Amino acid sequence: MPSNNQKNKGKKNKPGSQPPTEYMFPALHPQVLQLLREDGMSHLPDFNPSGEEEEATKHCTTFIRADFRCYAKGCGKPGWGSGKVCILIQKFPDNSYNAIVYNQRCKSCGKLGKMEVDKESYVARVVYRLKKWSGMPMEKVQYDERVSRGPHLQELCEGCRKGRCKIAEMERDGEVGELVGRMRGLGF
Repeated sequence: MPSNNQKNKGKKNKPGSQPPTEYMFPALHPQVLQLLREDGMSHLPDFNPSGEEEEATKHCTTFIRADFRCYAKGCGKPGWGSGKVCILIQKFPDNSYNAIVYNQRCKSCGKLGKMEVDKESYVARVVYRLKKWSGMPMEKVQYDERVSRGPHLQELCEGCRKGRCKIAEMERDGEVGELVGRMRGLGF
């Protein structure tokens, strides 16, 4: 995982700079807290922009929606949307969390896009996971595969490049629990 100084904290890029491979959106934390409060969660978490994966006590990889724009010179593709944008949600021992959203590349030129996250899907996924980790009873999330209007192109997805999308698919399909159970049966 890149160091924190390589992560975009939801700020605008300088003109002509390369978009990051992953983003964080601490500006959405107040919306997360509002929903957690409304649902009666006590001990509200803080957002941890500097927490690293090795320090996290819990991890969940899932998908959200986002729109992307390509600003590469000479590229004719104005933008695209995706219903399969990978997000890694992490919880830390000090009751904080963060969420890393992985960027995608332009199909026409291969350059990283500039992401505009779908705030509703981001907040919903983060709130669901934090409530689940706190022990609140939760119904399983229903995934709408129709949200994506085309195939998920692994070679253009930073989540796939880092192996995150496969983990999210396994978690969604319940395969992670099965795999852990098989590994424990083998003495791991």
